[in-house]
Amino acid sequence: MRSIRLRILSFAIGLLLIATGAQAQLLNPGFEQGVDPGGSLRLYQGSQDIIGWTVTGDVLQYGGTDWAAEQGARSVGLYDPLFPGIKSAIWQRFGTTPGAEYVVLFWYAPAPLSGPTLNRYLTVRAAGGEVVFHTIGIGSTSAPGWRQGSVAFTATADSASLEFANVYDGQKGGLLVDNVLVTAPVPVRASTWGQIKTRYR
Repeated sequence: MRSIRLRILSFAIGLLLIATGAQAQLLNPGFEQGVDPGGSLRLYQGSQDIIGWTVTGDVLQYGGTDWAAEQGARSVGLYDPLFPGIKSAIWQRFGTTPGAEYVVLFWYAPAPLSGPTLNRYLTVRAAGGEVVFHTIGIGSTSAPGWRQGSVAFTATADSASLEFANVYDGQKGGLLVDNVLVTAPVPVRASTWGQIKTRYR
C-alpha cells in the first residue's frame, strides 16, 4: 500500500512540474507541418514551406522517408549533397517573457547521406547567443544516431530568435535536426508539497 501511495505521489509531483512549467510558443517544433517532402526535398533561402520556419541558409534538405526522424515522420537536414561546403540553416522567432530563463531542447544526428565520418558541427543560435555542438560518425538511414542537445538563455525582450545552422566548411558533413522544444522552468511553490501530502496520505 505504501508503494502505491509513493507512486501516486511521484506521479502527482510530475504533473505539477509540467503544469507549472511555462512553455514558449514554438511553432511546428517537429517539422511535421509543411509541404510534402516525399523522400527529401531541397528548400532554398527564404523558403517557408516548413510551417513556422524560414530557411536562412542557402539550402537545406527537408527530410521525409529518406531517413528516420527522431520524432514523427519528418526532420531537417542541414547540408546539400551536391555542394558540401554550402551554408544550411533554419530559423524561427517565438514569444518570450523578458527576464525569464529558457532552455532549448533538440535532437541532432550526423546526416547519413552526406559527408565524411568525422567532425560534424552544429551551431545553435538562441536570443543572440551561440553554442556549437560536435558529433563524430555516421549512422544509417534507419538509425541516424540521434542524440539530445540543450541550450539555455535568458530572454531580454518579448520575442527571441532560434536558428540551427551547419558550420559550412567543405570538409564537414551534414547534420539532421528534429524534435525541438523551448521551455521556461518555473519553481514549484512551497505550499504545493504539503497539499499533495495531505491529499494522498
